[in-house]
Amino acid sequence: RKAEWFTAMAAMKTGVLDTAQQEKLTEGWKIVLTHQFHDIIPGSSIHEVYEDSVVNYQKAQSIAEEVIQESLDILLAPTENTLTVVNAMAEERSGMIWLEGLKDQTLVTEDGTVLPMQQEETGAWTYITDVPAFGSKTLYVKEEKPEQGKACSIIGEQDADEWAIETPYYRLLLNQSGQIASLYDKDEECEVLAEKVCGNVFQLFEDKPIAFDNWDIDIFYYQKKEELTSLKERVLVENGPLRTVIRQSWKFHKSCIVQDMILYAQDRRIDFKTHVDWQETQKLLKVAFPVDVRTTYATYDIQYGNVRRSNSANTS
Repeated sequence: RKAEWFTAMAAMKTGVLDTAQQEKLTEGWKIVLTHQFHDIIPGSSIHEVYEDSVVNYQKAQSIAEEVIQESLDILLAPTENTLTVVNAMAEERSGMIWLEGLKDQTLVTEDGTVLPMQQEETGAWTYITDVPAFGSKTLYVKEEKPEQGKACSIIGEQDADEWAIETPYYRLLLNQSGQIASLYDKDEECEVLAEKVCGNVFQLFEDKPIAFDNWDIDIFYYQKKEELTSLKERVLVENGPLRTVIRQSWKFHKSCIVQDMILYAQDRRIDFKTHVDWQETQKLLKVAFPVDVRTTYATYDIQYGNVRRSNSANTS
């Protein structure tokens, strides 16, 4: 079995790929770059363009998956009852790994450390630490059922309007609108959100620029704002030893939002996996997390680097 944190480009850097594989990757990369065209991205192309782009993107994905599999077959010699995690990044890495098909089994490292596991219907999650840069770590599969616990505690009744949640890192309060009314950092002993505001707030804005409706967001867009507070449902989907998943759904106008908030037992990050069935016209949707941080600017990731933006409109 193989668990992968892997990109095909990293194999090229290490000299694993032959000329034919490099040519395949180049073909796939050209497909991706061609479809970064400025009408495809914002949705302003004609319908037939998207029919073609779906097919072409699927081709690029199949090329990448094929080269990845070929590279892993070269890098990893199959051994019975072992699993190898490959890290293609230039820095040591720790994190969650999804293991398709693993059922009622336990993973052990070479030094005998038993990894925590969270079982699901089609596989299991585990958390692995310190996989070396451009390297791998071998795990041994034991035919033993892993211990099960809970990543978070849900305080109070699950049909209540507000949920109080505690993780190893945070204390959270979800209000009746599905927003985070409080996010307290237990290590730093402080509130993460700014005073008297909530996080995970969906906001709807009117989108009627002076010109170029497909392109422009004018500076006055925020003057007509509506907060989406009509929470329809909140359910606890998972609460195992590694992660907790809370699913919330909202209905507004003709559209709806379904969101999984994922909290971890061994990681400070909180993930928000959001699906939007969008049926609005000339509207913008934003989700706000007004954190209590004093700074003049913020730095944001973009495709090939980052961009720094001022936190104040009172600048040149």
